[in-house]
Amino acid sequence: MPEREPLVLLVDDDPALRSALAGVLAGSGLATAEASGGSEALEVLQRQSVDAIVVDQSMPGMTGLELTRRLRDMPAHRLVPVLFFSADDELATRLEALRTGATDFMLKPLPFDEVVARVHAQLRIARGWAAAASRLARRASTVAELAAVASDEMPELTAQVICERISGSHAGAAAAVYAWDGSSLSLLAGTGADWPLEAEPAVALRLRGEGGPWVHRGAVCAPLHHAGATLGVLAVELDGADVDEMLAAVMDYASAAASRLGPALEENRRSGENRGAVRQLLESGGFRSVFQPIVDLTAGEVVGYEALTRLADGRPILEFLAEAERASLRPECELALLSSALTESAGGVFGRWLSVNLSPSVLVGNAERVAELVGGAAVEVVIELTENERVDDNSAILSAVGVLGERVKLSVDDTGSGYSSLRRVVDLRPHFLKLDRSWIAELDTDDTRQAMVAGLVAFCRHTGTELIAEGIEREPERAVLEDLGVSFGQGYLLGRPAPLPRRP
Repeated sequence: MPEREPLVLLVDDDPALRSALAGVLAGSGLATAEASGGSEALEVLQRQSVDAIVVDQSMPGMTGLELTRRLRDMPAHRLVPVLFFSADDELATRLEALRTGATDFMLKPLPFDEVVARVHAQLRIARGWAAAASRLARRASTVAELAAVASDEMPELTAQVICERISGSHAGAAAAVYAWDGSSLSLLAGTGADWPLEAEPAVALRLRGEGGPWVHRGAVCAPLHHAGATLGVLAVELDGADVDEMLAAVMDYASAAASRLGPALEENRRSGENRGAVRQLLESGGFRSVFQPIVDLTAGEVVGYEALTRLADGRPILEFLAEAERASLRPECELALLSSALTESAGGVFGRWLSVNLSPSVLVGNAERVAELVGGAAVEVVIELTENERVDDNSAILSAVGVLGERVKLSVDDTGSGYSSLRRVVDLRPHFLKLDRSWIAELDTDDTRQAMVAGLVAFCRHTGTELIAEGIEREPERAVLEDLGVSFGQGYLLGRPAPLPRRP
């Protein structure tokens, strides 16, 4: 639809002057409406909107001053340019007109060329203000929309919605959200073209982000701040827009986006830092394997060893594995620890087997890699399934164990703690069943625990499972376990974790 001509309302009680003004304004591409006085002008304004008003200051009835006062109290016409003309050249007259709300003042007799020029000038100013107001309203509306975006558990989805809202508000201009992943910047979501911010030096981008928004390769970029930290960058294509206005808009958008993405991006940042710390420990070899003996309680002989991991920084291994879990690196870590244990055990003096710990999910998801690692071991390997996670699909565990070969046996660890249950033992039919320390402590003085252990001994004899008691620290505990028929034991009383004895 073609844009309508600007409409100018001419208000004067002299019809000849109105007609002459209408003619010259029409010749410059402007449409006109006419009113003989202030009251008639208000009636015209009730029926239609106008873009400018040219009014005589002095008219019978409602004067130009009164008409202007009335206009400035009407929201629909508060910003319409009003051009006064008058035969009165007194300064006080001009000041009163301008204070009342006039945007320009001309003296009679009117030079028509000047009238045309002044009207067009006021229309340009008005269009500029209207466009600015529209952009501000659009920006405010977009900010409100962004602030109302639901925070999805997956920040990529939230970021995609944010980019789409911004693009829709700016005639399809491309938008992208980048997030810090440790020490690097990666694309989280985007619409249209993106900008290779990932290739920029990370330190330089962080410094730029701390200083506020900036222009980068045809896009305006603004930092995403949350809880005092810079967690990412929002980039919006300039696409011919005014740079200063877009800088202000994108900064507002970034603030709203950060309110929805902040917690998730903070978690991403922490995960990235965790990944960096975990990988650094693995690459630097900041851990070592030690081996705790497993003893035949009747013969008193070492029958096997369990490989355990000690960190150079002294942290418990479970704390490190929990950190690896948060960084989505647990399989990589457990496989690295398994490889290290097998390597460090080479050339050592063994009993019948070497036990190594693996989470059920790591075994199931990496059976081929585990088979590759244990295939070169010089001794039988027992995979102890740790009880720090719940895995209900026991058939998947059995399938994974089948990949490992006949020389690899299965042990269910920490029976009586974590997620372990006799149901798992029935389903998996492991070669070994390990009793947790919580069953062993004070066993010699607790008849109920003795009865429960005796029941497990009978169960294991019936199913052909060997029973190993963990955490034996006192001789009375060992003696009761032997009397109850428990085959094997492990604990500080029988031997502390240490490097393997070497072959001569």
